[in-house]
Amino acid sequence: MRMGAVGVAILALLTLDSAAGACTCGVPGLESALTSPRELWGTRLAESFAEGHGRWDARGRYRALASGDRERRYELEALAAVRPASPWELSASTSYVRASTSGAGWSSSLSGLGDTFARARYEASEEAPPHREGLPWPSLALTGSLRMPTAHADRRTNLGLGAYEVGLGATVERSIKARLRVSASGVFAWRAPDHSLGAPRRLGPRAAAQIAGLYWPHPDLVLSLASNLTWEADTRYAAERQVGSGSRQWQVGAGAVFRPDGSRLRAGFRVRYAPPLRAVSVNTLGETSLDLSLSYAH
Repeated sequence: MRMGAVGVAILALLTLDSAAGACTCGVPGLESALTSPRELWGTRLAESFAEGHGRWDARGRYRALASGDRERRYELEALAAVRPASPWELSASTSYVRASTSGAGWSSSLSGLGDTFARARYEASEEAPPHREGLPWPSLALTGSLRMPTAHADRRTNLGLGAYEVGLGATVERSIKARLRVSASGVFAWRAPDHSLGAPRRLGPRAAAQIAGLYWPHPDLVLSLASNLTWEADTRYAAERQVGSGSRQWQVGAGAVFRPDGSRLRAGFRVRYAPPLRAVSVNTLGETSLDLSLSYAH
């Protein structure tokens, strides 16, 4: 919580400044970049606070958590990115995670190192300029990622996935007006077999999609609205498929990134929420989360 207060204070101090520079990178997103093509490297410190409000069962029926029940998760992430060439961004991140669960007369908590991520992003093409004849092609970026199971995972509380995951993704963006852009992103990930729960396990593949809108009310400030859908296939234990163990979750989110003109610092926040609607989400915990970040790019 102390780190959260520091993040809010930094964000407040930065937003007191006023200038006229525009920042088109570092916006929270499914496969977004930390640095711009004109920058060589960047770092980011981000923290996330999430609290559960209910669960969906295998039939998509939602049930709010009982009074006194709590499911909370805190994550502090450190990320570094470099650009060996203008269209390429290579990044890696690790995190500290604390998860806690409590109910009537009992509680459980676990903290430690989270999973480690490595990612390569290639900006394949820029969007066609408005004056060019022909179709208004959007910009295209391709990503490849590797998630490594460096976090503790067991049958009670998982700080990470417990398995290696390889993902491929793509993002397209297009300007609608001078201050308005829309983007669509998608990721498909494959999980390797593991024994993190004491028996042979094979997590099902994962797919995620996001549609977002970005608006610049001021050259220093970008606001974002997003809708995310995540799907995971059934898990296999000891080569047997666990029918109905797959999950699906829908989230909506809003955020902002602020960068004063001439500054290399960016401050951002994002709020995400899983609406308690029947049959939209399946086999998952509904959460409300707040993300705070401070990044530096050179």
